[in-house]
Amino acid sequence: MASLEKTFEDLIFGNITLKEVGEELQTKEKAKLINYFINRDKVSREPLKDSELNQLNSLVGILQILYNSKVDSPISDENYDILQELLISMGIPRLSGSQEINDMKKESHKFTNLRGSLNKVYYLFPDQKRSNPSRKYLDEWIKSMNTKYERTTGKKIDLNDQKVCLQTKMDGASTILEITPGDKVTTKFTWLTRGDTGTNRASDVSHIMNIFNNIDWVDEGSFNEKDSYGIKFETMMTEENKDKINSLQSQQYKNSRQIVTATLNSVDPDFKVDYLYPVPLRIMKNDDEIEQIHPQLIRNFPTKVCRLSERDVIKKFADENKWVYKNGMRFRTDGVVITILNPDVQKALGRENNINNFEVALKTTEEYGYSKVIDVEFQCGTFGYITPVVVFHDIVLKGNTVQRATLANKERFDELNLHYGDVIKIGYDIIPNVSLDEKCTRAKGGREILFPQECPRCRSKLDLDAIEVQCRNPNCPSRLIGRILNYCNNVRIENIGQQTLEILHAVGLLDKGIRSLYKLKKKSDRMVDLDGFGMLKTKKIIAEIESKRRLADYEFFGAIGIEGISTKTFKSIFNKIKYTDFLNMINLKNFDLMMNQLLTVDGIAGKKAEMLVDYLKDTGKRIELQKLIEELSIYETYSSSPSGIGKIVFSGFRNEEFKKYLESKGYEVTDSVSSKTSYLVVKEKGSGSSKEVKAIELGVPILGIEEALDMFK
Repeated sequence: MASLEKTFEDLIFGNITLKEVGEELQTKEKAKLINYFINRDKVSREPLKDSELNQLNSLVGILQILYNSKVDSPISDENYDILQELLISMGIPRLSGSQEINDMKKESHKFTNLRGSLNKVYYLFPDQKRSNPSRKYLDEWIKSMNTKYERTTGKKIDLNDQKVCLQTKMDGASTILEITPGDKVTTKFTWLTRGDTGTNRASDVSHIMNIFNNIDWVDEGSFNEKDSYGIKFETMMTEENKDKINSLQSQQYKNSRQIVTATLNSVDPDFKVDYLYPVPLRIMKNDDEIEQIHPQLIRNFPTKVCRLSERDVIKKFADENKWVYKNGMRFRTDGVVITILNPDVQKALGRENNINNFEVALKTTEEYGYSKVIDVEFQCGTFGYITPVVVFHDIVLKGNTVQRATLANKERFDELNLHYGDVIKIGYDIIPNVSLDEKCTRAKGGREILFPQECPRCRSKLDLDAIEVQCRNPNCPSRLIGRILNYCNNVRIENIGQQTLEILHAVGLLDKGIRSLYKLKKKSDRMVDLDGFGMLKTKKIIAEIESKRRLADYEFFGAIGIEGISTKTFKSIFNKIKYTDFLNMINLKNFDLMMNQLLTVDGIAGKKAEMLVDYLKDTGKRIELQKLIEELSIYETYSSSPSGIGKIVFSGFRNEEFKKYLESKGYEVTDSVSSKTSYLVVKEKGSGSSKEVKAIELGVPILGIEEALDMFK
């Protein structure tokens, strides 16, 4: 794990190039670390723990950077997708976002609905065999959305009855055009990448894409000169043009998306710009709550309307459109986007974690091959979990050389009962995985591979009866460092990865656990002299830590690593229980009262409440918690109103700083006006926007931007 974190840090600090990162991901060490994350959930019957999700997020950070770069990554696009999907499917936001390492100017999106990803499913029919537990059936997605609709509206629905629009899932690079109104001279066209959804910062690629400004992206009959427009594109390149570009230069690109990404990351555009092809996917005006399918996508590219229940129709559409042909040339696709068309259903299902709940992507299937087992290596993860990784002879699947796959846990390891030289089946699409079928054979005379009895890191004895074997030694370096890394990831302390923590731990600077982070400022002279640190890096690390001394109550408790209790759960707790009261119960050891109060919180069952109380009953953990609190300024988020102080809606503008300020004061910033809205804040009063009209109808107070800033600040 250490080397992966070091790579991530070096990339952020500019100590390593994107090309070097691409090469490093192909090494044996990196392959093992990546496999630990991308295949951990495959055979596990338990959901990912919060600590494991945070580890996963660290890997996503580097893959997102590489995905948005011009370098050919040895990790497939599908692998990148599954890691993003796992973060969202487990209810954990992408903490690192889509960081972009380039010299472009960074801007904030005004049309934030046009960023983000899609929910994904892999199986249309219930009789299809699931090759990976993390992959969902379409029926599972439908069931969850049926439940969400009922909770939102109080009415039952079967989404199978709904009309949907099928669209090919284009495999390019996401770009967004923002059109700010003016005359022919002053109308502003801003082209942005998807960027970092967490911070809402994206690269301005207008200098690349401005050759497309003269195209009428808004249909003439729909255009209003007073409105701003946001249009989401998948910027593409045909396979034929990819081959042409490869024939004209020495650098060879693996696929068309890589050329598009490389071009968008160029400071100085070259001839490749002329081969870009932006495909319009979605469009919305400044006051629209939900984006619409772009009319030009429907006119110019394959689409089809059917019922969600018509699985054969969906399958036929997917089979017929694995490539999209335009003017005799091919565009890459990697699935089908299925969008529910009923606007009332769209509104009820809404949007969460930068994903629309009213649409889903159907992804393609995996390839298989067979190889022989060379060995099984046992990796001690950041939190002490022992993970078996199968090493086998190289096999090429989907253009990628695969030689390792994690078995995730001992239970799966025992099921396979591997011997040296066994022939095993390797599946590859989103992640490499190992299974056995009738073609697999046992090696004659091959020795059985045994699970180690001691932790590879600290040599403590392991409990081999557990499904997921974990080193239980509380002083094992992997566990100590894991708790601190978990904290850093949760409170967004950047510029600190496992390699940094390993070095600090080795020289005794982390002897007080998480609390040690806030002691580093006084020990900066020791840090400066450490290998790979220096004055600049030390200052950045300490500045990051010091900026996180003020935390929300739920943010803090969700970060300290109480097993099974997420940040989201603590948010629910502190909506119901005041932080000061909660802290008093801890200090007075009034755990019976705490248990009774926890059981009144929505979503807190007896087992979860018991886990939290048991943690706080532990004298050592409680004392360490109290000492850590003394280092911080923790603010209370409790409000006597069940929905908080109030709800604020912006119209005609976006202001991330103001939004965060309002949220820090207990307000909820939402997208749509309702009877529960406290204030509508508009760019310009009297614009006649749909939100303003609705606010007037409902009697919601309307404020101009300056009025709102004066009132709330």
